[in-house]
Amino acid sequence: NDGCYLSIQAGVNYGCFPCEDMETFDYDAVELYCSDLTDQDKDILSWYKSHSDNSMYLHVPVVLIDSLIEKHGGINTNSIDKVIEEHKNDKGGH
Repeated sequence: NDGCYLSIQAGVNYGCFPCEDMETFDYDAVELYCSDLTDQDKDILSWYKSHSDNSMYLHVPVVLIDSLIEKHGGINTNSIDKVIEEHKNDKGGH
């Protein structure tokens, strides 16, 4: 809700744990891309930073993701709907 953007991925091809395709809420750690983080957020996440991308964090514990979302005011569902619609338009409506 404060403009911080998070993209969270998990599955066999991502930096998550376990590193396999599972139900969404069964992961202990996930891969995270984020923008507009505070310096405090960056310090907390520095342990998980990817060596190849300054905005990508690997094997981030889900409890830390939950805390990060709460700290930034929760999830803005209107923004999620907008991203989903844009993705549909990029894929030709599929």
